[in-house]
Amino acid sequence: MNVRSTTFPHKSAHKETWNSRDGRTSNQIDHILISNRHRSTISDIRAFRGAEIGSDHNLVIATVKAKLRTTQKLKRGYIKKPDLEKLQSPSEVIRYCVEVENRFQALERNDEEDCNVTWNNIKEVILAAGEKCLPSRTKAKKKWFDNECQDLVNQTIHKRREWLQAGKNETTTKAYKDEVVNMLWLLSHGYTEEAMIPRNICRMLLEEITPFKCQL
Repeated sequence: MNVRSTTFPHKSAHKETWNSRDGRTSNQIDHILISNRHRSTISDIRAFRGAEIGSDHNLVIATVKAKLRTTQKLKRGYIKKPDLEKLQSPSEVIRYCVEVENRFQALERNDEEDCNVTWNNIKEVILAAGEKCLPSRTKAKKKWFDNECQDLVNQTIHKRREWLQAGKNETTTKAYKDEVVNMLWLLSHGYTEEAMIPRNICRMLLEEITPFKCQL
């Protein structure tokens, strides 16, 4: 630990941290300690006699200028992944094999004995041939708003028009809201009404079977 309160030059009145009861004796008995690692962060320390804190000690204030180190985010390089689906084509396989063979023939002229260097050369040959013959794989965006979704939206608009024309009473309002909620659920979960038929049948069967299970 390092005592920093005796480092900075000040008037004697600004160094006094304690006053005796007789009002005549004053001394510097309160100090600020800090670790040696962070000692340079304190730029000034002094006592303030004018602050009323209800004590015979004066208020001691330190001016601290913290030096915070910002963390640097490592930039991760984008790794290009070859489209291996292209190798399903026999012509693409032949093209890739020929490219690899040509590059290996050029590599055979190198009389390198270090196994690490040899492995790096082989890896570079395979990757370079893949970059030349196989394009990078692109992730296809899945379109969720298709024609079926558009049909559900149109049905929702049609149901609202029917509800407005039928009159906004309690019965029609509840029926309209139930249908709209059902359509929105289908839309958000990607289901169609045809796909929900088996689920609805299972639900109806379960509702029919439940009373018999309770009786048993």
